[in-house]
Amino acid sequence: MAFDVNDIISQINHNYLAKPYLYEVRIFGGTGFVEDASQEITINCSGINIPGINLGFAGINRYAIGKSKNHPILKSFTELNMTFYETEKEKERNYFVKWMDKIYDKTNRRFNYYRDYVKYMSIIQYNKKGEKTSEWKVLECWPSNISPLDKSYSAGETVPTFNVNMQFNEMNEIALDVVDSPSSSFLGNLFR
Repeated sequence: MAFDVNDIISQINHNYLAKPYLYEVRIFGGTGFVEDASQEITINCSGINIPGINLGFAGINRYAIGKSKNHPILKSFTELNMTFYETEKEKERNYFVKWMDKIYDKTNRRFNYYRDYVKYMSIIQYNKKGEKTSEWKVLECWPSNISPLDKSYSAGETVPTFNVNMQFNEMNEIALDVVDSPSSSFLGNLFR
């Protein structure tokens, strides 16, 4: 079946292309050992990479006869990377530094319990009307790396940024058929 230009234009007009800059990040939940990220911090997330999904496989030869067939044996994700604008008081970076301090206790030089420092993250994509179209729920996440800060006189008036890499246990990707308004209850709808 061949498509003509009018079919393609009609499809684009009916299913608008995503606007990658219309997103929101929320970091919340857990035991309360690590505080939730305020909107003042997450609003300065200037870029985020939604993790990719990998399925590892192995050749399995049942009954030890014939040729082997590849079967999936492992599911893994790529790292979640976020870029933040750095404000004068560096609240964004300090949030993640304090979180890492909760993971590794400098006083007794021990790592705290996993259940105490993991949080939940939600990345919400909106359309140009401000309606929620997709959501990625990232479960049991924690920062594994904070990039160095670049300071120099030659930077002039450029806005400095830093990167945070997150590890996590699972990610649920939800494409919404029924569009929720941005004012809908986030926590109430999170794990339905």
